Amino acid sequence: MRPMDLRAKDSLAKAIEDLAKKPKPPASFDERHVAIFEQIVNSRAAAEWKGIDNHFAAELTQTIIDLEDERVLLKAEGSVTLNRFGVPVPNPRTVIINNLRTAVLRLEGRLMLAGERHEASTSPQRKSEKQLDVIEDTSDNSDGLVPTMATITPSRFSDDGLLPRFGPRAVKQ
Repeated sequence: MRPMDLRAKDSLAKAIEDLAKKPKPPASFDERHVAIFEQIVNSRAAAEWKGIDNHFAAELTQTIIDLEDERVLLKAEGSVTLNRFGVPVPNPRTVIINNLRTAVLRLEGRLMLAGERHEASTSPQRKSEKQLDVIEDTSDNSDGLVPTMATITPSRFSDDGLLPRFGPRAVKQ
């Protein structure tokens, strides 16, 4: 064999070996961080992890830990606190928790961890199916037909007798 062929085989073997490696957690992570980081990393195949994904996984781990900590503090403090004048106000931690939730969803989207779940629940077809289910559940028609908007809402020109009508179309009583 020529030396060129050995280099090609070595680089191919190295590329395959690199694909099989999963991202490693940053050194600053403690046991709690490492457990969450490993769950995130195990949610995708090792070959799907690219360079920047490791950073996003570490950021997602830290955000999840922060979210858990804020929830514990909110539970201890309560959802309503008193301001400096003694007036009850919503706890500011609720805003922090909502911001952290948004960050978690954003990072999950970047890592494509929950793409299928979000896509299936927000598809227009699924939304219309849910609306039809609600209409069918609330419908009391004995004939089984789904009521249309024409049968539900009266015409704007019809007199329902509930509101007084003024102007040229007013009905004299």
